[in-house]
Amino acid sequence: SYTNFAFGNAKSNKDSYAQNDVIEVTVDVKNTGKVDGKEVVQLYASKSDSKIARAAQELKGFKKVAVKAGGSEKVTIKVPVKELAYYDVAAKKWTVEPGKYTLNIGNSSRDLKFKIDVTIK
Repeated sequence: SYTNFAFGNAKSNKDSYAQNDVIEVTVDVKNTGKVDGKEVVQLYASKSDSKIARAAQELKGFKKVAVKAGGSEKVTIKVPVKELAYYDVAAKKWTVEPGKYTLNIGNSSRDLKFKIDVTIK
């Protein structure tokens, strides 16, 4: 992009989710430059106290947004809780591990701007 962006006001619609819920995260994206541009907002999930081996963070959603110079857009990314599942070999089924998850929001995995903690029941 030929412009710069700032992220702000990131939040989830709830702090706690059931297995069949959908996590909804919103973030404001402001174009701080002098030309119109497009930015990609990415949402990564991680679980530091997982009982299984997991990647440090997993991309769970993204959205590309066009923002006019000096303008701002609200971006919403929806992630069904079932997308946090892993395949449990012993049970022979997909399982969502309950507990605390961290959702990181940024424009790449190496440039994360916000962290939101949510709990899965």
